[in-house]
Amino acid sequence: MNALWNVGTLDRVILLFPMTVFAVILAGVLYRIGRKRRVRTTEFWEPIVAALTVVLVFVGIYAGYASFRNQTRLAAETALNEGADNLFAVEIEHPEIRCLYSNFGHDDPQACVARLAADRDRWSLAIFYVEESWFTLEKAAEDRANWGSQYASDIAYWADDVSDDPSGLFSYYLVNQHSLAGAKARMKRAGVCIPDLCAGYSRVRGALLKAKAAPAGPDLCATPAARAQARSVCPG
Repeated sequence: MNALWNVGTLDRVILLFPMTVFAVILAGVLYRIGRKRRVRTTEFWEPIVAALTVVLVFVGIYAGYASFRNQTRLAAETALNEGADNLFAVEIEHPEIRCLYSNFGHDDPQACVARLAADRDRWSLAIFYVEESWFTLEKAAEDRANWGSQYASDIAYWADDVSDDPSGLFSYYLVNQHSLAGAKARMKRAGVCIPDLCAGYSRVRGALLKAKAAPAGPDLCATPAARAQARSVCPG
């Protein structure tokens, strides 16, 4: 459906209008030639003008609405890009949170979580970063559904990196914030698939317990049923 409103379709519709004008006039000329009696000039042009007016009105409505959608899409993409740039700036300024992702070398997820769990400010920054990352990924997917935005495709690599979740902090945030069922729904909306939410959750919770910083409340992955529910079937 979104393909109906993209710029390429709009261009084709606008270019098609002169061809429609030519076709309508040609049809009128052939009709006039084929008539046995002579067709008056007004009788010839009135239906042609009426038909072209109707076509022009519909083209105008379509072009106006398509332009509105495309402007809205561009505005949404610009806002998302600014938010993503801000998060990138946080990564550059705070190398201690870069270990939330796989770096293909010098990776030590356990030490990463331990460092974050042991420091109040680092922990707060990491949770803020994770929360804003989820918002960006979900909003990009939502804008793709609403406006045909391609931004979600452009940052698909980011969704893949979150799906790896070597530290477990993305899983931990989701499970605490939305429960296991809600976490899986949010992953689907964001285009993310973490294979085992409880694995990451338990890793982070364990680090917080060691640092004496675990939140009050039960272990949400304590039961076999919860651990089974936490497993996702990710597309291959």
